[in-house]
Amino acid sequence: VDWSNVFNALLDTHAAIRTNDLAKVYEAQSSFHSAFNHTFGSYKGNWLIPALHVVCRNTHKAAVLADKAVNRIKNTRNDHARLHSAVTLLQASYSKTLNDRVDMRVSTPLPNTHALLEVNH
Repeated sequence: VDWSNVFNALLDTHAAIRTNDLAKVYEAQSSFHSAFNHTFGSYKGNWLIPALHVVCRNTHKAAVLADKAVNRIKNTRNDHARLHSAVTLLQASYSKTLNDRVDMRVSTPLPNTHALLEVNH
């Protein structure tokens, strides 16, 4: 699985945070979220679900903050375009978690580490 799109989008998000432009932060976060959803969809295991949870929370928070900033700049109260856009990403993430996922537990016992460390005499 190619993670380059996810990492590039994450770096773009980090760069946007440095600009302190909340609308740009949301746009970068939504691109990151979309890339993560795509990569997550190609895995059958469940080990990425905790990371997806964090991505979802950050997308929601970025959307709310961006909408507040835009409303403050425009002197309005009802512009929730970023939050409406985030809903689509959040729903896609939720749908991907409903797919049959393989429990990623270790199915074979770990070797006896003491036996591995013994010196043969």
